[in-house]
Amino acid sequence: MALSEATTDARRDALRRAAAKGDSAAKAALARHLLSEPPFMPGEGSALLRDAADAGDGGAAHMAAILAAAGAGMAQDWTLALEYLER
Repeated sequence: MALSEATTDARRDALRRAAAKGDSAAKAALARHLLSEPPFMPGEGSALLRDAADAGDGGAAHMAAILAAAGAGMAQDWTLALEYLER
């Protein structure tokens, strides 16, 4: 395992532990990590992003709006995208 892979795995593990405790900032950070760093996990990433947005994380709501508008990781839904932006 390369150093960068080990670092990625360690970061994901730490974020998963914090997210499992209900930390919305950790959920948002883990979601961004899962959506932008290989190995990509778009299903889990978008679900965590929606959870963080629903918990009031503004950055997560912004990203969820982009995903909803693009139909990435979820069905394309412009109404939902606008709802996320209005939060």
